[in-house]
Amino acid sequence: MLNLRVADEVWIATALLHRQYPDRADFSVREIVRRAETARATGAEPLRPGVQAHAYGHCVANRPPGPGRYRMLVETATGRRRLYRPGDPCHPLRARGRHLPDPARVPPAWRGLIAWYRAEFAGPGGGVDDPVLALAGIGGAAADGGLAAWRGGGRGAAGSGAPTGFFFSPGPGDAGGGGGGAGAGGEPRVLGHRRVSPARRGG
Repeated sequence: MLNLRVADEVWIATALLHRQYPDRADFSVREIVRRAETARATGAEPLRPGVQAHAYGHCVANRPPGPGRYRMLVETATGRRRLYRPGDPCHPLRARGRHLPDPARVPPAWRGLIAWYRAEFAGPGGGVDDPVLALAGIGGAAADGGLAAWRGGGRGAAGSGAPTGFFFSPGPGDAGGGGGGAGAGGEPRVLGHRRVSPARRGG
């Protein structure tokens, strides 16, 4: 039997939720864990204890990484997640992290989800990643209204109320930590949906 990684199990559960509820933008961590329980992607039970930790943090692109640097999910609000799309904001240390399962390591019954993601969910480019846009904190075109909306100070997809340029929540070890302001080298960081220059921080 294939040794399915915990991160891939979390991705599968979240993809199943997106397909089951296509009109919903995101899901709670608890919903993802419950879907993983019912999907039983590994064919075994009980659910591995690492699933919740991966859904909460290890798989989340715009959170500071721990041992793993996956970009399987994006935190849309406290306790809420959706699948990562290329161009979504991510923590700099996750910029090269894996955002899709390796089909060769996924049971055949679930490989169709990867094809669905590339064809329908990922948006233009079909899942080809752009780490430059991700580090800039610019939401993917299909997810958040795209680069044009961000440049114009626009909001996210119609009715979502989500900003197009949100960035990661800094951790204690991040350059320029303390919740915004200048990053490494004095470069401006993306805060909310505006770019804020270090000169305008007021000290």
